Amino acid sequence: MNDTKDTAGNVGSFLENHKGIIIIISAIIIAGIVGFLAYSGITKTLRKNGLEKLDVLTVELTKAESEDEVDASVVDDILTRAKALADSSNGVVATRAYMFAADIDFANKNWEYSKESWLNAAKASESAYTAPICYYNAAVCSEEVGNIDDAIAYYTIAVGKESFSLAPRAYFNIGRIEEQRGGFEAAEKAYNTLVDNYAGNEWANLAKSRLLTLKAEGKLAN
Repeated sequence: MNDTKDTAGNVGSFLENHKGIIIIISAIIIAGIVGFLAYSGITKTLRKNGLEKLDVLTVELTKAESEDEVDASVVDDILTRAKALADSSNGVVATRAYMFAADIDFANKNWEYSKESWLNAAKASESAYTAPICYYNAAVCSEEVGNIDDAIAYYTIAVGKESFSLAPRAYFNIGRIEEQRGGFEAAEKAYNTLVDNYAGNEWANLAKSRLLTLKAEGKLAN
């Protein structure tokens, strides 16, 4: 990618172009439901009822968003009910409901509310495959409001989870943020971790290019 050869004058533009983007969750949360632990008969019934309620909300949201002019009050009502369902549930139902709510708030650029719901979703099923996704998205929300320390913290938690497919991108984001705020040694550490553990990955290749550029600019020792 030519951007990786930019000089100090346009490094900011390059880094901004690779800012973290929220992970679309609609298909993800449906595809992995079968991966959750089995529950008792009563819990299964409660879970089924909760998921059915969430399915109804999903249909309502799809219908509302398909209108020529979206009625914000309808979406707000759906969001309120989704959060109420999440707060009164646990496990997979709470996780899915919080993720659903977080996605709505993110679309409306309500970053802090979205971040809160992503974190609640992660905590509701900390060992589930959805947890690193939620922490990653919480990091993106933190970036949107300029809370860089939180962004790095949540990206770091995300990469610490097993089998997180977007770990390379998260490592690059950590390096990018550190580089933007002048933390060149911390950026070097993140980039090197990415290069060492994900050789050949496109984000690892970008990280390698950033390391070369930083060294050429005298910001890192050769």
